[in-house]
Amino acid sequence: MSDEDIKRHFDVVAERIEKRFDLLAEAVQHLDSKIDRKTDALDRKLDELTVETRTGFRELGARIDVSVAQLSDRLATLEQSHSALEARVARLEAAFEQTS
Repeated sequence: MSDEDIKRHFDVVAERIEKRFDLLAEAVQHLDSKIDRKTDALDRKLDELTVETRTGFRELGARIDVSVAQLSDRLATLEQSHSALEARVARLEAAFEQTS
């Protein structure tokens, strides 16, 4: 093999290697942009979930406030009924003692 043949062979091999590196670089760029798109999509989804979670907690807090208010009203009604029953029992006991 002559020096010219070796040089031509080396040039052909070097060109093939350069083409493979170019293809590899394109593939890496493609994967990089795909990862960026996925990361952006995940970031948006996380932001949406964060907003939904905050909204959910606010709604839950409002429901709890309403439930507490309703329970408080019911308790007040029960306390009034209890007081009225105690007064009634006291009157009945007093009337019973007077008749005895």
